[in-house]
Amino acid sequence: MRNQRLTKSGLNKTSGFANSLTGVAGSSNSPRIPFSAIAPAFPEADDPSLLDQGGQSDVWRVTVNGQHEVLRVLVNPGSAARAKQEMAALQAISSDHVMSVRDIRSIVHAGTEHQVVRAEFIDGPSLELARQTTPTSEQLCHCTAGILEGILKLHNRALVHRDLKPLNVLLRDGDWAKPVVLDLGYIRDLVGPPLTQYPARIGTVPFMAPEQLRHEPAGLRSDIYALGITLFLVATGTHPFVVDGEPDIEIDEALRRMADPTWPDWDRVKNFPPGVQELLAGFLEFEPFQRPSARKALKSANDLIKET
Repeated sequence: MRNQRLTKSGLNKTSGFANSLTGVAGSSNSPRIPFSAIAPAFPEADDPSLLDQGGQSDVWRVTVNGQHEVLRVLVNPGSAARAKQEMAALQAISSDHVMSVRDIRSIVHAGTEHQVVRAEFIDGPSLELARQTTPTSEQLCHCTAGILEGILKLHNRALVHRDLKPLNVLLRDGDWAKPVVLDLGYIRDLVGPPLTQYPARIGTVPFMAPEQLRHEPAGLRSDIYALGITLFLVATGTHPFVVDGEPDIEIDEALRRMADPTWPDWDRVKNFPPGVQELLAGFLEFEPFQRPSARKALKSANDLIKET
C-alpha cells in the first residue's frame, strides 16, 4: 500500500480522496444521479441547479415555496446510516452557525437506494473563496468566534464534526461575522454506537489532527486542530505545515512537523495581533489534551474581539 501524501495543491491520486488543500470543488456539471431520479421524492422542489460535487455527494439548489433550499444527494449507497446520523444530529441543534436541515428522504436510482438530505440554502461564499482576500484582524476574530459557536453546539451534544475545512464553512451574506458550519456527513457521536471501524482516516487529510493521521478516533479537540489549520490558511494563504511551492510530503513527515515546536512559521501571521498567534498556537498543539475546549476557545476569541 502506497503512502498518503500531504501537498500544497491537494492530495495525490494514491490518497483515494478527491478533496484538496485549495478546496476547489471538482464539479463536472454532470450529476452522478440525475435529477429525474430525485424529483419524485421531492415534488415540491422546482428549478433544480447542480451547485457542487464532492466525494460523498452531489449538491443541488432548488426552489421550494419561493425559497432556495439545498438537496444533498449521497451518491454512496452505503451511506444511509451516516445520513440518518447527520439528520438526527442537526435536528437536535439550533444555531445560526450550523446549517439547518429540514428532512431526509430515500430515492432509488439504477435499482439502488440513496439518501437525499434537504437543508437550508446559505447565500454566501465558502471560506475557501473568501480567503482570496486576506481578512482583517477584526474579520478573522469574528469568524473564529462564529465557527466556535457552531462547534460548541456540536460538542455540547458529544458530536465531533471530523471534517472542518474552508469548503465546509460558508459566510452567510458574505459576512465574516456570520460563518456557518455545514456538511456533517462525517460526524461522530461519542455516545452512540460507532459507525467507523478503526484504524481509519475519516475526513480530509490536509485538515486532520495528528491523532486522525495516526488512524486513531477523532475526539472533540480534533475539531479544534482542524479549525487551527483552516484559520491559518485563511489568514496567510498557506498551510501551516506545507512550505509554499513544496512538492508532496509524506504523512510521516507531516506528523514530524506537527510535533516540532519550530513549526509553523509564525512570521506568516505577523500582520495580526499577538493574541491571534497565541490562539492559533493553542489550536495547533500536537497533543489533544493541550488544546483548548471549544468553550474556552470561544471565550478567548471573544476577548480578542474586544481588543481589536
